[in-house]
Amino acid sequence: MDDPETYTAPWTVAFNYKRDNEYLQYEYACHEGNYAVPNSLSGERAQEKK
Repeated sequence: MDDPETYTAPWTVAFNYKRDNEYLQYEYACHEGNYAVPNSLSGERAQEKK
């Protein structure tokens, strides 16, 4: 991070990962603006009402 208005000096962070062939890591995506789940559920609810 390099933001002189917030921090007095640039800094870095790192995470060590141990490989686990049994573990699947999926993309983490922000949910803001993601209307897929509510839209899917509302469509299903509409079908149930019919």
